[in-house]
Amino acid sequence: MTQITDEQVDDAGTIDAFNDALNDIPATISSGSYSCPADGSAADLKATAQRASDDLSVQNKRLDALEKASDAVESSRDSKSFDTNKTALRDKIDAAQSLLDSSDGNVDDDANRQTLSSSIDSANALLGAAKAEDSEKLAQASSDLDDAMAAVNGDVQAYREADQARCSAWAGTYSVFQAGGTLTLNADCSYSEAGSGPMPDAFIGSFQYQAHSFVANDDGSYSWRNTDGDTVSYYPSGVHDPASDEYFAHDGSVNTVVQYPRVNADMLFFRSTW
Repeated sequence: MTQITDEQVDDAGTIDAFNDALNDIPATISSGSYSCPADGSAADLKATAQRASDDLSVQNKRLDALEKASDAVESSRDSKSFDTNKTALRDKIDAAQSLLDSSDGNVDDDANRQTLSSSIDSANALLGAAKAEDSEKLAQASSDLDDAMAAVNGDVQAYREADQARCSAWAGTYSVFQAGGTLTLNADCSYSEAGSGPMPDAFIGSFQYQAHSFVANDDGSYSWRNTDGDTVSYYPSGVHDPASDEYFAHDGSVNTVVQYPRVNADMLFFRSTW
């Protein structure tokens, strides 16, 4: 109790009161004050017994005062801890909600975001119903949010790193369908176009990947945006794309390019190994 400092309690006066109560108790009590000689008179023995009883009563009152002072210090400390932990949890909830919002669409798997969302709901419920004796529960809720936030931050970091190499498995040069020219796709999903043959100047330029725009489509294709806002799509071998399907359906022929990986950019249809 003597190790509790003013900064740890709501009311520093409780510590002063405890120290005063502690100082009121003698460090030692001499047994010589209550000697009972064998040849002492009955009156002397009775007086000694009364004095001992009176001193004991005083000491008991001092001990009671010390116990009450100790309880007051603990109560003041718990109150300060409760207020501190409650404020800390409120701030932690705000930070967690901000992370939950900003991480939306910036992770590959929402499992940890869902855990964070549940932790936020639980913390809000506790915050609304917490009592003074719930200080440790408030601290634990803050710790749980820390763990959930760390997991989401890890997912966001992993997503950012992966976002720099989304197209690494498909990087390479693609030829324009039924025309001259090429599209060179880079690992980070940026690409460049170059004309050749009968249309050398038809499409020339470099296009950068718009971060966090990569999505896996339900049909097995993948899409992203360049920094100009244009949508680019990659179609693995065997996955149909609207452009080639429309082209071959026009004359009723079989789509022969679906067997090849393709990239569709700027409304121009490319595929590898034409």
